[in-house]
Amino acid sequence: MGQNSASRRVIVNFHAGYKAEEEPRKIKADEEEWMVDAILERKRILDPKTGESHEEFTCIVNKKLARLAIYPDSRHYLTFLKS
Repeated sequence: MGQNSASRRVIVNFHAGYKAEEEPRKIKADEEEWMVDAILERKRILDPKTGESHEEFTCIVNKKLARLAIYPDSRHYLTFLKS
């Protein structure tokens, strides 16, 4: 298995709906913009050390497998995964 790309801080546009049901639809980083092609998995992660929780999406972005971390304070990080 290859290495993952470095995480990038991104801006995420969500599908409108109830907060708990929102899904990422479009991601912007610097001058680049990608559509989220598919969401494969969604889970809530709890950091046992800090007690901070965030949502994590495994998805297809720009035809590549990616992980998107969404924090409650509006921090969003995208990592493209290598297979």
